[in-house]
Amino acid sequence: MKLSDRLLLVLIPAVMVLGVAGQSGSAPGQREASDWTFNFPVTPLRIGADSERSYILENKSEVAIKKYRLGCVQLTANNNPKIVLTMESEEYEIAPGKSWGVQAFHRNPDRASCDTRKAKLSVVEVWFANGKAWHALRNTQ
Repeated sequence: MKLSDRLLLVLIPAVMVLGVAGQSGSAPGQREASDWTFNFPVTPLRIGADSERSYILENKSEVAIKKYRLGCVQLTANNNPKIVLTMESEEYEIAPGKSWGVQAFHRNPDRASCDTRKAKLSVVEVWFANGKAWHALRNTQ
């Protein structure tokens, strides 16, 4: 077996562990303080930095989340959030109280999108399994 084949056998399961098995019931407060993420005060899906290249989404609601959308948020001079970019929605079910981790090997592309706009990565929309939705206020100033 070639070295490249052996590396693929190791890397593919590692990627699966980082993504699919990232759902956990981690205790709150285990996230690093982050200057590149932002949470709206009433968000049902909190985002927290796990490292410089990864983040965790934690369902704080009592209902399963079936889809979410991230975006980039700038804080105005008086600390009001302004959404400057919305990303494609992601479908992934996150049970109440559970978390989903996202990690990149080099530079996190979601973070990079916000960094170039001098903004922070945030959850801006959430769709629940019961058909209801939550949307962050869009500041048009």
